Amino acid sequence: MALYASGQQFYLRGEIKDESGNPLQNVTIYHHSTGYIYHSGSYGSFGFVTSRQVDTLSFSFDGYQKQKVVVNADNFISIRLKLLPSTSSNLRKDKLTSFTKDLTRDAQRQWFIGDETYASIIENRFVSAKKYPLTGLSLNVDRASYSNIRRFLNMNSIVPPDAVRIEEMLNNFNTDYIEPDNEMFNIRTNLTSCPWNQENQLFFINVSQP
Repeated sequence: MALYASGQQFYLRGEIKDESGNPLQNVTIYHHSTGYIYHSGSYGSFGFVTSRQVDTLSFSFDGYQKQKVVVNADNFISIRLKLLPSTSSNLRKDKLTSFTKDLTRDAQRQWFIGDETYASIIENRFVSAKKYPLTGLSLNVDRASYSNIRRFLNMNSIVPPDAVRIEEMLNNFNTDYIEPDNEMFNIRTNLTSCPWNQENQLFFINVSQP
């Protein structure tokens, strides 16, 4: 009778840094053999159990090139992610922030830091929905700004003002998620006063999906 050992486990461990050696937190790690998703810790480190000694991992992080690597559990994994190349032909053109049809708008300007380019954020003046009925909102769950600001702070670098996007900062936190009840999605709203402008109000919209 032949006996086979089953359930043997291996431990994949390593660190993720940028090209300058700064640790990258919250990098998405895709474990190909299981389909599980992991994230790097506060010092760019990670570690998890696998049933394979040799496995494949993919690393992705906003603003960086995705990297797919074959790893061995016997070795400490050291990953260096490279910044995405600057698409200057697109980034350096003046763009308009408002998508309200026929509304006169100011042009964006650019902020350059290293190889990165940021378009200035221009806040619209009051827009009358009666005068501009085609004004719309788009749903966005991007959380890149939080990680990007943390990256600049960890590098002891100046944070470009236009890298700070309030909506992406808010998206980074779980605001008491409530699963929709027999619906495609759930909407909660909250209307409050505006701390920095008494003439305005803030309207918070929370959209939850199952």
